[in-house]
Amino acid sequence: MEDPAAPSNVTTTAADANGCTGGCGPALTTPSTLQQYVSALDGGAAAGSPLDAARRALSECDGSTLDLSQLGLSDADLATLWPLVAPLAPRLTTLNLFFNELTLLPACVAECSRLERLLVGANPLTTLAPGCLAGLTALTFLDVGYSDALTTFPAETGIGSCTALTILRAGNGRLSALPDDLWALPALTEVHAYGNCLTSLGDAIGAARRLTVLNVGRNGLTSLPSRLGECGALQVLAAYENALTGIPRSVAALPRLRVLNVDFNQGLPPPPPAVRRAADAKVLALFLSGGEVAA
Repeated sequence: MEDPAAPSNVTTTAADANGCTGGCGPALTTPSTLQQYVSALDGGAAAGSPLDAARRALSECDGSTLDLSQLGLSDADLATLWPLVAPLAPRLTTLNLFFNELTLLPACVAECSRLERLLVGANPLTTLAPGCLAGLTALTFLDVGYSDALTTFPAETGIGSCTALTILRAGNGRLSALPDDLWALPALTEVHAYGNCLTSLGDAIGAARRLTVLNVGRNGLTSLPSRLGECGALQVLAAYENALTGIPRSVAALPRLRVLNVDFNQGLPPPPPAVRRAADAKVLALFLSGGEVAA
């Protein structure tokens, strides 16, 4: 399974940000942040300060969806803005903070008690504050991906209380581990944690009985836990570009497994012709686990 592209609703135009084609207009300046660069491509769509743009977004909020994406908001900006968000918080079902300049997902986000979708990806996150997800029992979709400074996802965030969570997108970060509480969530079906610094998944993954898609490609995994075989609903397992030397026999016994991508693990033996001809994920898993495959 390939890494999904970064979500984006950025629209670029051919026009120069300053309207300058023949020496006219103000002098070009060099953007100092990625957000400024995209804003320039958009012709300066987010005119004014990030707070001004955020206040306009608040005025346009329909009561359930608050879109604060691509505004260049800093941690201080969000803290300043939050007293205006707070009256809406109990009714919000979607909070979009995608593609800003946030380094912290603050605890006040948990005030959005009915939240179903939380998008915080493509920020320079370094910290998920304790309690930032606590009590979000309606949350089904969480995106903290493309945060290439985020090294930890602590259980203290309250992730264990997100009992409706079905999809976690946490790809392209620096995560060294995923919280054990994640795997115990009863509705969890997809985990995308490719492109991190994971070295193990842990036995707690066996509790993820409804998990159908697991993408942990491009990490530092040297093995997969045998309890992965307890994830009976698993259909897609992507563990490409790791340091695997084998596959647990339990993976070959997964009844619904249809995709196994372990490409570019140099410690794994190349499949023989019989395995390649079979083009079957379970046959490949059996071979890589040391089992005998019929010619």
